[in-house]
Amino acid sequence: LERVRKGQEVVHSAADVRKSLGLDD
Repeated sequence: LERVRKGQEVVHSAADVRKSLGLDD
């Protein structure tokens, strides 16, 4: 679960950055 959670964090971080830049697909 830790590995999966870490992967999710990375994905969420990327999503947050895109949202901040207004590049939400």
